[in-house]
Amino acid sequence: MTQLQLGRPSKASSTGRRDQTSNHTVVLNDDVLRSIFWLLDNVSLLLVMRTSPAIYWLALEVLLARGVTLKSEEATSSFCAFMSAQDFSRAPLIRNSLELSSSNLSPTTAQALCSTLRRTTRLQKISIRDVDKLFRTAPELVQVLAELQYLEEVDVVAQKWTDSVLIFLATLRSRLTHLNVQFPSSLTPDNCGRSSEIIPIELLQRSAHTLRHIRIENVTMSAWADIVLPQVVHLHATAVQLPSTDVLARTLPNLITLVVEEVYWDPEEPVDVDTAAARRCQNHYRQERYGSWPCLEWVTGPVVEVFSLGLVCPVYTLILESDRRSDMDWVMLETLLDFTPSLQELELTAIEDLYTLEWPYNGYEAVHDLTEFEGKAAHWEMHVWKTQDRLRETFEEYRNFFEKSRCKLHELILQLCTPCFIRDCDPTAEPSHQEQSLECPVVAGLRDYDVSGDAEAFFSAMPTLDTVELVLMHHDDLVTRYRCAPVDEPVYGSMALVRS
Repeated sequence: MTQLQLGRPSKASSTGRRDQTSNHTVVLNDDVLRSIFWLLDNVSLLLVMRTSPAIYWLALEVLLARGVTLKSEEATSSFCAFMSAQDFSRAPLIRNSLELSSSNLSPTTAQALCSTLRRTTRLQKISIRDVDKLFRTAPELVQVLAELQYLEEVDVVAQKWTDSVLIFLATLRSRLTHLNVQFPSSLTPDNCGRSSEIIPIELLQRSAHTLRHIRIENVTMSAWADIVLPQVVHLHATAVQLPSTDVLARTLPNLITLVVEEVYWDPEEPVDVDTAAARRCQNHYRQERYGSWPCLEWVTGPVVEVFSLGLVCPVYTLILESDRRSDMDWVMLETLLDFTPSLQELELTAIEDLYTLEWPYNGYEAVHDLTEFEGKAAHWEMHVWKTQDRLRETFEEYRNFFEKSRCKLHELILQLCTPCFIRDCDPTAEPSHQEQSLECPVVAGLRDYDVSGDAEAFFSAMPTLDTVELVLMHHDDLVTRYRCAPVDEPVYGSMALVRS
């Protein structure tokens, strides 16, 4: 329990005595104080720490519980000096997370960090950027970090495999629940002396029955046939060579959510609809024969990669990315939805290039500046109208598409990302140094377009829908978001947002 004295400062009376009636002592439970401190920002928390020794330690505990990030050697050195004061009495308060972002440490700073970590006995999460470089400049950290017994989450990003990285993963004394291992796409045996065939999971046998969340990038899963991780419920795989889907299901039998990005099965395979169809057919057959997951609640990724998985298990939520500039995505999306009859929620982000269908807006041949619209109001308004007309046609295509689908959706989120034919709007183009006074006609068309009618039409086309959300984007910028329920149901909320 901690005492707080509240009230106005006492004042001297006419007799020269101080009136104490305005002061009150309030006793608050430490948990209540911690809850209050969590509502304060770091600057306010530092001010509170100066009020009393008891408050200091409670507030410091909350401050360190928000996580510690050391971005430079100077920050690391200063932090270690603070922790080492009073015989490292503050070090045990570092429990939630520690991020090491500086890979070039002097011997003195490295030694100070090791001394602090040896006393940080209850640290639960460690994040290290450029872990290979850090271990090269401070090799003594490998053993110190590996001996932390209460680590639950390890998040490491490296430029290449090194012996020290492998030793760290292999000698961890703790049993992990979360693992994030990321390596660059340029990882090859020639440039790092290690093969991308190294399997980090094989080095973490102590955690085989405790891991629940795995995120891996540019490592292999193709040889996971003999590995079983029964507690894993979430897998996020980026630029990973996957095994066949049935093998993945046996490795992670209780998987609930799956995220795939740039995954592949054979690095020599071309990316086209025929190859994706063949891969899907093979994965589908192997799951029918050897088994799959009992249920995946949530799968997200590009349409071609989710399509290629050939899933035969029920899936309740799909979050997909599609490029409608390719007919391949449209065909695969149609097949994917037809073979996912249990699907209840679909979030589809689609690139819709509204100006590539006819001359002069084909490809990159017609590139315009906003200055070309100055003094040409009719020309500008024509493009506003054309944007809305194409948008209306696009929504009609989607409505007809979903109406013919066999899936009975309850929630649909459709986000249309519209690239612009105007060079000044392209985020990848060289920035213009001229101040633009005109608004992009595509943005104006998207902003002024009334999506409510299209939302109601989706409810008519798909009677099972409970919620529709339509989102319009100009490149990566949000223009409009509209969310609604059927007209005879309570509206969950609708709004229009504009970003200039």
